[in-house]
Amino acid sequence: TTVTTAGSGQPWMLQSGPCKVDAFGCIMSPHYDKDAAALYGNNQDCKFDVVDEATMEVEDFNVEYNYDFLTVDDEKFSGSKDPQGVKPANKITWSADYSVTKVGWKICPKFVPTERSPVKKTSKNCDCKAQWSYQGTAAAFCGNPDSDPAGAWCAVTDSGCQGSWWGYC
Repeated sequence: TTVTTAGSGQPWMLQSGPCKVDAFGCIMSPHYDKDAAALYGNNQDCKFDVVDEATMEVEDFNVEYNYDFLTVDDEKFSGSKDPQGVKPANKITWSADYSVTKVGWKICPKFVPTERSPVKKTSKNCDCKAQWSYQGTAAAFCGNPDSDPAGAWCAVTDSGCQGSWWGYC
């Protein structure tokens, strides 16, 4: 279980249960791995708090119809009905019953522009990549994964704009 903390740049914070949150803020049902065809278990429950605004981008959703539910605020999703495009306001819960299990779900955040949204441009006005990593540390937009004393930086989408693969924000 990966528990996120407020201020981590991830909009959905796992409060309880065997679900997962990855470095990019994507949330997943227990044991989710579409390539390994692993299945979530019976009698599983998870709870997430919503700590920032983001729209749900469904990468995969395969759960038992009418018995296993992902609930976003007060709306239930099951079977092939998924929460694509929904913007959670308060809470997200997962509940699997006592029988049939499936591959599960993976849902990633698509950030809604707000005053709190991360900086997305370098000081030279070049676009930052939404997701990138530096020496095994995942980052989104502007960050400081190497504790650079000069401040936040990002990997850029066009090295021709910046003159390098990265730039200060």
